[in-house]
Amino acid sequence: MHYFEYSKSKTEEDFMRCLLHAFEYFSGKTKKVLTDSMSAIINIEKNGNRNIHLTIVQFFKDIDVELKLCKVRTPQTKGKCEVANKFAQWLYSYNTKITDELHLFKKIYRLNEMINKKKINQFLERPPIGLFQKEKELLKELNSSKLETISTIYTQTSKVPQTGLINYNRKYYSVDEKFIGKRVKIEGDGKKVSIFYNSLLIAQHDVSNQKVNYSKDHYSAFLRTKNINEDLIDDYSQKALERFKNL
Repeated sequence: MHYFEYSKSKTEEDFMRCLLHAFEYFSGKTKKVLTDSMSAIINIEKNGNRNIHLTIVQFFKDIDVELKLCKVRTPQTKGKCEVANKFAQWLYSYNTKITDELHLFKKIYRLNEMINKKKINQFLERPPIGLFQKEKELLKELNSSKLETISTIYTQTSKVPQTGLINYNRKYYSVDEKFIGKRVKIEGDGKKVSIFYNSLLIAQHDVSNQKVNYSKDHYSAFLRTKNINEDLIDDYSQKALERFKNL
């Protein structure tokens, strides 16, 4: 099984966020995680010694997973994964067809689904999801409340609730309904509130004294998920946004 995620950078925070998202995608965590010597998690001394960052050490203790590094100059330890991972090749078929970062994000999301559920693996002679149904029983159960706390502490992210509203300084700001259930990061500079998913800016609002701050587009999309008549959506949206001003 593969899990791909878009990220503009390769920091400690990015690594931890992606790993937590992968565990959520697989609905369970492994006993061990094997990685290469990426700079996001280790420092390499002049004598060749590899020191894992203290934050990463504590992070793995908190999620109760063992971190193991690939041995240096032994590509066979991760060769199987690299041979099966044709991500660049799969993504290249969309070359010149990507319009913006959000479009790229959607394509990567579709690749996750297509490669795991539909693409026949040449070694397994069936899609990975077939074998994964049995392997999934070996994964350790995720503690949702603990995972939420760890995500907040280490990656400063929170999960988007069904309302599509994110809490920032006791005020609520909207994102598109497609990000419900996803973990997003929110940043403010006193004038603007910016909301990011995997380093991708997905929403921006003016800082407001209003308790609930929906953009009209976000609220209209939210209403569509409720199967409201399309002819009524604009009117419902306008009336709802007026009510929010008085909360």
